Amino acid sequence: MLFPNKISQCLLLLFAGMIASVLPFFIVGSDVSFYYSTIILFLITFGIPLLLNRIKRRFINIDYSCNYIKIIRENKIVHLCIISYLVLSVIVKDILITADNECNVFNLNVFLGTVIYGPIIEELIFRYTILSGLLERYSMKCSILISSSLFALMHYNVIDTMNENAYSILNAFILSVFICSIFVRSRNIVYVIFLHSLINIAFSFS
Repeated sequence: MLFPNKISQCLLLLFAGMIASVLPFFIVGSDVSFYYSTIILFLITFGIPLLLNRIKRRFINIDYSCNYIKIIRENKIVHLCIISYLVLSVIVKDILITADNECNVFNLNVFLGTVIYGPIIEELIFRYTILSGLLERYSMKCSILISSSLFALMHYNVIDTMNENAYSILNAFILSVFICSIFVRSRNIVYVIFLHSLINIAFSFS
């Protein structure tokens, strides 16, 4: 049995991770606290389930060797939906959110977080750990909806406006459904991490 495989376990795990990850902001009190918080969230929501599975000596078998061209061919409808939604979402973003020209300066930390360690950590937590666990107890559709809902709520930002939060949460939910659908079929975590990075790049430079 893979942990977490219940909705309550997923919520408890994420809640504990978020609460613990807030502490560095009070202790460190600098920009570095963001990295500490990310590491703590990752260790709690991914490290604990992995450790428990090691103790139980029951692992989920995910094949990392994969024919990526075959995955794209077998999931071409899902990929087409992702591309179509990305184009539509970028158009809507330009209409709803007016970007400040002074904020369009390249930031290496933001780029690394958005394109590299962000997708890695999020996919390991929400797809590799939570979605895989939920699939052992619930149907595919139910598991995808639960995982995507949790993923979307994690994108809520207290400093954003209501419109910006609604936009971010809706985008995160819909794109998560697409990514979950591909992961369920391929069971390849490397591929969905790469796909997640490409999606973030599309949003970053829109």
